[in-house]
Amino acid sequence: MSKDEVIFRRFAPADTDNVWHLHTTASQDVGVCSPEGTWGDDLRNIGEVYIKSGGDFMVAHIGSDFAAMGGLKPLDNDVVELKRMRVHPSFQRRGLGRRILRELESRAVALEFKQIVLDTTTIPGRGSKTL
Repeated sequence: MSKDEVIFRRFAPADTDNVWHLHTTASQDVGVCSPEGTWGDDLRNIGEVYIKSGGDFMVAHIGSDFAAMGGLKPLDNDVVELKRMRVHPSFQRRGLGRRILRELESRAVALEFKQIVLDTTTIPGRGSKTL
């Protein structure tokens, strides 16, 4: 494995601290500071919330650095929600967001979901986009 090779894989419990760090770093970089409390509970319990519920959670790393992540959280038997997509600021503008999205789309197909939905937060003062 080269130091620049991107590895995509399923979340493992040992990744919990790295996932939390990536989440907070990427969120702060765009000016979003999550409130304390239950808002981040899903990231502290990825195995139950995403994987055991029938969805998935993927991480990407370059060498030992966590570069990107994202989850699939089932809403019902046919619909899965795309959640917690993040790319570390140091690795942005390299196509990692697109690549982690493709990995998650492939997982959704393999898990036999028929639809992927996305809900996103609007940052005050930055406007919003319709996808």
